[in-house]
Amino acid sequence: MLPTNGAEGTNLEKHASLLKTISEFDRADIGERDNDLPDDLSNVKNILVTGGAGFIGSFLVRKLVVLYPEYHIYVIDKLDYCGSLHNLKAVKEFPNYTFVRGDITSADFISFFLKEKKIDVIFHLAAQTHVDNSFGDSFEFTKYIYQHR
Repeated sequence: MLPTNGAEGTNLEKHASLLKTISEFDRADIGERDNDLPDDLSNVKNILVTGGAGFIGSFLVRKLVVLYPEYHIYVIDKLDYCGSLHNLKAVKEFPNYTFVRGDITSADFISFFLKEKKIDVIFHLAAQTHVDNSFGDSFEFTKYIYQHR
């Protein structure tokens, strides 16, 4: 169900206007909306994508932001060597998109964020590209990479 009045209506108008700025190539890449969503997603409002500035995460973010204006898409990424805001430039002005630079290994930060933004769904796509280096203790590896960049 799409909102149609008040501030939400204005956001939809801005969203529709910004759709015109997306290149034909990007529109083809993003695809089309799936209107047959499961009933248990009917109350979803806020979606978090961790690692949303990476290769796979940014594809999902662009798709969700462009095709599903009724959801607010939050992205948390620490923008290390495998993430870039360049991957999200097509959606940076959309009213249903918010980027936050942050470290998901901070339990206090994540706990605060989930409560503050009332997150309903999480797509956890944050990862290191050097997976073989992280097999022993993934948390310590992630902290090490972050501290030594």
